[in-house]
Order: sequence, then C-alpha cells, then structure tokens
Amino acid sequence: MAKEFQHTRNNHLVVGYDQMPFSLRQNGSQNWFAKMGHCERPTLDWKSECIQAAKEIRASTELPIVVCLSGGIDSEVVAESFRQANIKFEAAILRFKKDYNIHDISWAIIYCEKYHISYRIYEMELEDFFNGEALEISRIGQVPIPFLCVQIKLIQLIQQNGGFPIAGTGEFSIKFDNKYWNFTESERMASFERYFYQVQGPGVFRFFRWNPEIVLSYLQSPVVKQILSRAGLHPQYNLTTMKLKTYLPHWALIERKKYFGGEKIPTLHAEILQKLSSQFPACVQEQKWNYAELVSLLTAKANLLAT
Repeated sequence: MAKEFQHTRNNHLVVGYDQMPFSLRQNGSQNWFAKMGHCERPTLDWKSECIQAAKEIRASTELPIVVCLSGGIDSEVVAESFRQANIKFEAAILRFKKDYNIHDISWAIIYCEKYHISYRIYEMELEDFFNGEALEISRIGQVPIPFLCVQIKLIQLIQQNGGFPIAGTGEFSIKFDNKYWNFTESERMASFERYFYQVQGPGVFRFFRWNPEIVLSYLQSPVVKQILSRAGLHPQYNLTTMKLKTYLPHWALIERKKYFGGEKIPTLHAEILQKLSSQFPACVQEQKWNYAELVSLLTAKANLLAT
C-alpha cells in the first residue's frame, strides 16, 4: 500500500491475516493478527502525550485538520488535544435526519460554541444509508458493524471536502479475564484499516493508537493502575465502565451517557447488524496481551534510551 498514507505514526499499528499486513480475510481459517511498535522515547503523562500526538499529526500533513466530533468524551478529548496544542481545526458533526442522534450531538455543538470552534454539520438519512451505501462500504472493508460504516462515511465526506479527518474511534479495550488484565485489539474494530487500505485516503482514524507513547502513558497513568489493582476485589472496577474516571485527572469533562447511535432505531439496527455480521461470520478474532506483557513490549526501546 502507498506509504504516504500512514494512519498511525510510521504505521506502528499493523493488522492483517496470516502475517500479511493490512490484508483482507480470504477464508474462515485465516488467523487475524495485530502488532504494535515500541516507544522511541520515555513517555510523558497521558494528557501531554495526547497533545504531543496532535502536534505530530499536524506536522505530518499540510491538509486542514478536521476532528470527527460525536458528542462523546473520546471525541472531545481528541478535540481538546488539538485545541490545547494551539492547532487550528474544524469539527465535523454528523446529524441523523429525524433527530435520531440529537441527544448525542448536542454535546458536540455545545463544545464548539464554548470554545469558538468552527464546525460543519453533515446530514444522513440512516434508513437509506443502511439499505444502500453501507452495504458497499461493508463489502469493501469487510465491516461487520453498522455504525462503523457510518463513521467511515463521515471520514469519506471530510476527505472529499479536502480535509484531514481525525477520529477517536477504537478507544482502549481492557478486560479482566480470571487472572490477568488483557489489552485487546479486535478484528471487528480493524474495519478502518481494512477499508482505508483498500480505498486509499488520508487521515488518522484511531487517534488513541497514533503512537506507542500515547498507549503506554495511558496504561501507566496512576488512576488506571489504581483501577487495575482492584481486579477481583470489586467487579465494578474496570476500564470500560470507569472510563470517565480515568480521563478526569487529565481533562475537564462533564459526565454523560455513552451512545452508539442506534438507540432510537433498535429494529433497523438489529436488522442491519444481523445482515452485515452474517456476511463476515469469521471476523470475530482478537489479539490479546496481558497488561504486563504489553507494557514490556511498548517500553522496550524507551528503556534503552533512558539508560
């Protein structure tokens, strides 16, 4: 694939099948894999690494930066990383017709108005999209999740308007499995890599994977370590349900409910989910590292630099 489109720094995050980077699944017997590179320097705190990532991304392109702003805390952190790095950007907000997601994007509009961020609202008719263009997106990138197709479409619209899209999709997935905390990369979430390495286009689609340093700094933040230390003692302590708690020491955020986009169309969403999933029944593999293994992997070179 064309080297100029690096969706993570130096393409440090590599996914594919049978050790062939950025490939498509050809049959159900193939093994999906994910690899991450090691740090090139000792890490800063997580907020500083997010801001540093924004600066690195700005330096990597001459195109105008456009942040996909959904109204959730992940996309707001991405926007704040660029704002606090003093990098000019525009926000892209996707509005579903019939106000299916007004409860979510209201947060995005409030954020933009508060900080005087220029924003553009794109409109989508979900029923038409799911019964038409989403099927083609799914076919090209083997995308089994309806609202990943939606996010891919927003990214395409930004690209078509000459922007460099930034998305915070695919935040950290860390689960406790009997004995270990496992950091998980999912074949399903790798839809972005599958699609955009077939249909080339600029952008950063998983901001929180931009470089190894941003991953390691989050894993080693004091509040994350505190939550992980309570595994097995208090089942409610996990990084999925307590994500806001891990963000608050670094960012001024208001608590809000997490939405996925289909809350007001449960029947339609269930139908399209079943349709897409049935086309790619084998796309369910995961790459797991336990917490200690991943920290060791990511710090390999940083440790050498520090000594």
